[in-house]
Amino acid sequence: MYVLERGKLVEKKVTEILPDARRARELGDAARRRWTCDASGGRFWTALARWTQTTTTVEITVALPKGTRARDLRITLTTTSLTFWATWSGTVDACSGALARRCKVDESTWSCDGDELMIILVKDDGGRDGVPWQSVLRGSKGAKSIQDVLRDMTHADEPYAASDDLDLETKSLCEDIRDRQRMLANGELLDPSQDVDFKIGLGLR
Repeated sequence: MYVLERGKLVEKKVTEILPDARRARELGDAARRRWTCDASGGRFWTALARWTQTTTTVEITVALPKGTRARDLRITLTTTSLTFWATWSGTVDACSGALARRCKVDESTWSCDGDELMIILVKDDGGRDGVPWQSVLRGSKGAKSIQDVLRDMTHADEPYAASDDLDLETKSLCEDIRDRQRMLANGELLDPSQDVDFKIGLGLR
């Protein structure tokens, strides 16, 4: 039998190949057992998975045993639930159940590149006025602290334009606002909301 080694075909006996294949299979089995242990032992969201969100999506990334293929996994999504199943562990309870909030099934996707699973849920109530998710699933599965949620949302979407990229009118307005805030802080300018004469003047107009 010939095998490819360093770009060259090398003749080997079957008895020489089998131990290597057996060793690779044993390493793969050991990696899957460790993965299953972490997933079922309450370490799924700390050791194997992480998630972030934007105003419109929730993105879940799961580390997988090396060599995992898409056909080894089954991701089932509905508007209100997520089920994660793997050939070596069955249903992964830590990443299965009722979603914290509804998603748009037709727009949500998942993919596997062999070492990582990516699940992208499109929020049903997404947008700048939408409610941020504090966990992926109900029952606090994958829950984050309020501080972590705020951090996610702060960096959720495209950053605001840099000052140098603003047009002249907008730059002038920003500078005027900064000047007024500085003057108010230094007591050089009276806050119009507290100025009785200012309020009366407005009322007479």
